[in-house]
Amino acid sequence: MAKRCKVFISYSHEDEALSDSKVKVGVGYPRAFLSRLQAAIAAHDDWLTRDEIFFDDDRLAAEPAWRPAIEMALNECELLIFLVSPHSVVSEFCMTKELSRAFQRGIHVITVLLRPSQDWYAVKVRNPATGESKPLGEWHSGGLPKEGGNAKPVSAWGQDEEAAWDNVMKYILDFIEATPFRPSEMRTVAPVTAAADKSVAERVPIPTVLPGSAKSALRSALEMHLEQHWVQARLEDVFSDPELIEGIELPPSPESVMKFVTVDKDCGEHLAEVVGCLRYCNRDRDFGEHVRGALVRMILVIAETYLRVAAVQAGYRPGWDEPVWEREILMASLIAAERLGFSLSFRGSKREPENVFEMTPPAWELGNPDEAGLGLMRSEVMRALSRTRLASDAAISEAFLKASVRHSKRQLKADIVVCALAKGDYAQPASRVALRDFLSRYEIETFFRVADKQVVPQWATEVIGDLQYALAEAFPPAKNAGDEQAMTNPTKDAHSGAAVNIQINAPISGVVNVDNHAQVAGRDINIGNPADWGRVTEALQSLHESIAVLADGVPQKKQLLDDLNDVSTAVETGKPSDGDAKLVKRCLEGLKQGAEAVENGGKIIEKLEPVWNGLKAAWPAFLTLIS
Repeated sequence: MAKRCKVFISYSHEDEALSDSKVKVGVGYPRAFLSRLQAAIAAHDDWLTRDEIFFDDDRLAAEPAWRPAIEMALNECELLIFLVSPHSVVSEFCMTKELSRAFQRGIHVITVLLRPSQDWYAVKVRNPATGESKPLGEWHSGGLPKEGGNAKPVSAWGQDEEAAWDNVMKYILDFIEATPFRPSEMRTVAPVTAAADKSVAERVPIPTVLPGSAKSALRSALEMHLEQHWVQARLEDVFSDPELIEGIELPPSPESVMKFVTVDKDCGEHLAEVVGCLRYCNRDRDFGEHVRGALVRMILVIAETYLRVAAVQAGYRPGWDEPVWEREILMASLIAAERLGFSLSFRGSKREPENVFEMTPPAWELGNPDEAGLGLMRSEVMRALSRTRLASDAAISEAFLKASVRHSKRQLKADIVVCALAKGDYAQPASRVALRDFLSRYEIETFFRVADKQVVPQWATEVIGDLQYALAEAFPPAKNAGDEQAMTNPTKDAHSGAAVNIQINAPISGVVNVDNHAQVAGRDINIGNPADWGRVTEALQSLHESIAVLADGVPQKKQLLDDLNDVSTAVETGKPSDGDAKLVKRCLEGLKQGAEAVENGGKIIEKLEPVWNGLKAAWPAFLTLIS
């Protein structure tokens, strides 16, 4: 194959054998699809060429070993298009070889529905590396072509098959334009079974900074810190003391420290050495802020390398809209920053990155002209960025949000990032892409994290365990409200009494700064009455039981459970973000409307009342919103 494969078409040969296409006589739907795709890209050969599409009948005539040819294409492609039919969803090769490999690599998948297949969207694809499964209906398109927003099989378009293919091609071209293929030198990926002695750079599929490469912003930040404080902080003495740390080439220098933290082997051992040194320095304040600052930066650089090396060795490359599997915000932000390339900013010892703002706005606001639509969504974003106590229903302008984001970036000296839960509206990849695209207009980065039980990939289990231990030393979790409040203020150096405010930007675009006078953006902390929150929990459980008894055939049941789950997630800690009050109110209103549409839904409505009353008693922001 002269060119690398960008697009892999997965289909059942039984569908081609039917030869039932009406727009291309004598061939089946799969080959008709290929013909239309080739025609659609003719004017866009800078995006994709015919030679970069893998359709096995075309390619295999020239390949003496067909199975290796398919394996190579599956390992190179960045988009897999699955042609869905009753034949393909039961094809062992399509499901367990092709789709499973795409899932394992984390590449994009688009589903095209050729002919009706009962409950095709619920058919699950399994990731062989982690055991995790994902229904076909959750891939990017949710099934093409579409009519009225719903998937409609090509065969159901009858004599209008041409319109069906036009519908499919428009979506695919829009998708490719919005999600460009990466340069060829960054697409090479070997199978998971690649020999262990291959270099990391040869196997890496990650589109940002490759393990072993010369630079990343996180590494540059550490280099800058070492160069600025090497003499003043007597870092040479620290790194040459075998009782504090081992493994750095002697005599130590900024260059030998950088080599120690960026080498793509023994990451776990090196991480443990730095953590042990930091623990000792945290107990002895004589070491000062610059020593501790260097060690924290070293931990983050090793974390970056550790995650990438492990992912490369497993052949793992996530899709742009794939949620981060970690729920805890610090670890989730670190994984997402390494994956997507945005910077992170930490102040003092706070675990939560200052530039990551949590919000999960209702997706329907993106296209709701009756409620000022985009203006209202901008208001949701603005409230999250300002971390205000009171929610506002007023729409704001595009210019105001853009200027606010720029101002925040200047203050934090870091990217502005929104983290949303991949649940409810955002359980579907298309909604996640829509939110990401919307926020990108305002130079806001976006990532999603799992909302329910997290499933850590098998390859990452030990890496995450090591990093959790290291981050607990670098950013100790608050044990109570007093600790949390203390962490919003700059620490004091034991000798100088000067405020210490360390900001760390990583891994791609940030620049490290140590600013003793920077303002600390504190978070609002709602303590509430534990007894009140206990009653809320009991009321939610009782409400859940009243919904769970509904028959599975009741169409409103799933939405009712989703709305209830959104409420439970928002308030589960007993200290919810005030910015979530509006979301909780909408979900409760949705529960009432859904119950009214259910036969004998009066029991659910009855169980809703204690939830409303409990939230009003326990949550001042919620009471203010509904008053």
